[in-house]
Amino acid sequence: MHCLTTASLRGSTSKTRPFPSERLILDDSLRLAICSGTQMTATSAANAVGYQAAPYRGPPLSPPHQPAKDGTSRERKVTIISTPHLLIRLKLFDILKIKLIMGPAEVQKVSLPSSYPSLPFTQIRCHHVPENSKDVTPTIVVELYRPGKHNAFTDTMMYELEEAFKLFDVDDRVKCIVVTGNGRIYCAGADLERGFVGGQEDFRDHRDGGGRVALAIHRCRKPVIGALQGSAVGIGITMTLPMSIRVAYKNAKIGFVFSRRGLIMEACSSFFLPRLIGMSKALHLTTTGSTYPASHPLLNTLFSETLDTPDAVLPRALEIADEIVQNTSTVSSYLMKELMYRDTGSAEGQHLLDSKVIYEMFGSKDNTEGVQSFLQKRPVKFVGSMQQDAPGSWPWYTTVDTSNRPQAVGYQFKPKL
Repeated sequence: MHCLTTASLRGSTSKTRPFPSERLILDDSLRLAICSGTQMTATSAANAVGYQAAPYRGPPLSPPHQPAKDGTSRERKVTIISTPHLLIRLKLFDILKIKLIMGPAEVQKVSLPSSYPSLPFTQIRCHHVPENSKDVTPTIVVELYRPGKHNAFTDTMMYELEEAFKLFDVDDRVKCIVVTGNGRIYCAGADLERGFVGGQEDFRDHRDGGGRVALAIHRCRKPVIGALQGSAVGIGITMTLPMSIRVAYKNAKIGFVFSRRGLIMEACSSFFLPRLIGMSKALHLTTTGSTYPASHPLLNTLFSETLDTPDAVLPRALEIADEIVQNTSTVSSYLMKELMYRDTGSAEGQHLLDSKVIYEMFGSKDNTEGVQSFLQKRPVKFVGSMQQDAPGSWPWYTTVDTSNRPQAVGYQFKPKL
């Protein structure tokens, strides 16, 4: 945490005693709260109004509340918190100056559909559960849909999956997503008829299409279940690795075939696969490049369940989804996934992290509902969402920016051949 002091108010910069605590949580109206939330952003804003950054070691903060909106309390001391965990103490008058200097945050707004099946996708289809529901349902089924092409992966499918998971992430009506394939094959991998083309852009600008989908799923704050009713090869299997749960037909062919195509692992699979099944099995699968049935011992920790028939896979996945929707907190599930994937690297660090997170969750709406429903022996009804109810300690990590730099209008890449 950091606080801000000023020589004009203190008379000296040698001490950094905090002002009496009142707290204002930044929202999207201040650029101080932009997604990166870095110390540089907060410090730059502070310097703009003559403050200096210094470590904050003061007493615990009082509960947050908003200053008066009529502007009559401009000299009142307030606290601003910027993500992640930067503490800034300013007078309200200077907050108003920062607003003028920094401008509003640039936040992308997403229009949510009234019905997911009505979205104009061509290579995926979205279904409500039950399918005849006109309203958005807590569980959504995403069907990879390229009949006659074994649902082979294309750029169009990539864009559509990215867009779908962007919507699921921010739509509080959606609690769980199930991904399956059309027909007897889940996904045959990249469409080899279209081939692999290089040299059309600077290699620094290229972003692997499978990785873009994997990250869209990984960043989605809702549980995702893979229902592999048939074979999955290459991107067909690697896109499922960020999902929370995978169930499959026991004889479905699973292949990490990159060494047999003169390529490397893609879709962030070198991150996910060893974590899911261990380094030894991951190296065996990728070194041989062979295909194996989903029930093979090399894959026995990748799939939660393998089923006897292809037709049994989707119904079982939907049963699991219904169990999640009816009984679990979306906030809890996502934060636990984050704790495992975004860990601190040590037991001690993890102890400090989960202590902080769980302390913030004590008394939250979902915690209160979970305890009360248990004591009253009634079905639970969780309503919390990561958009509205995420603890202030999340995210505790710095997200790597995978976007490209802007380019001038008219720029064309010229291969250096």
